Amino acid sequence: MDITFKLGILLLCLLLSVGAKADQKALENALAKAQYMLRQVSAEKAQLQKDIDSLTKEVTQLKKNSEKQLVKSEKNTKAVAEKFSKLSEMYEELYNRHVDLAKENRQQVMQRNELSEKLQSLADKHDLCIANNQQLYDMNEDLAAKFKKKGIFDIIKRHEPFTGIAKVQMENLLEGYAYDREGLLITEDYGKEALASQ
Repeated sequence: MDITFKLGILLLCLLLSVGAKADQKALENALAKAQYMLRQVSAEKAQLQKDIDSLTKEVTQLKKNSEKQLVKSEKNTKAVAEKFSKLSEMYEELYNRHVDLAKENRQQVMQRNELSEKLQSLADKHDLCIANNQQLYDMNEDLAAKFKKKGIFDIIKRHEPFTGIAKVQMENLLEGYAYDREGLLITEDYGKEALASQ
């Protein structure tokens, strides 16, 4: 029930209870008191209505704001999910690329090690070849020097009928040199392999 209606009934009851014999002053006091109470209740009612309207507006505004925030949050969540998905794909691609590069690196390290071993082997053969060439050069120098100073003792020494050591040394050196030379020949296939590895 409405508060104004209740106050009106209260005022009516007051008037009836006072009766016709009551004094005019008491009636006026009661009437004034009832009017004061009625104004007070009306003011309270108006204030309550203002509060209700204000709260209703506030609730409506909060509802709109929360709906906007919800929509914004959903958009942000969707954007974050899409970004996460893209980053996950990028991570997977990068990881796969890393695995491929690691395999490729291992293969290149193995190839480099093999080439280093081959290079060391060729360097060793080269050093041996240099040493053999130096021996041949020294022998040739000795021969050239002997021919310059050729005398009777040199002719006897040349034939060396008893030991033949110089002849055997020369044959051994020439044999070893020929054998090593065959191993050092660079074939056409080897040249292609070297170019392909670069």
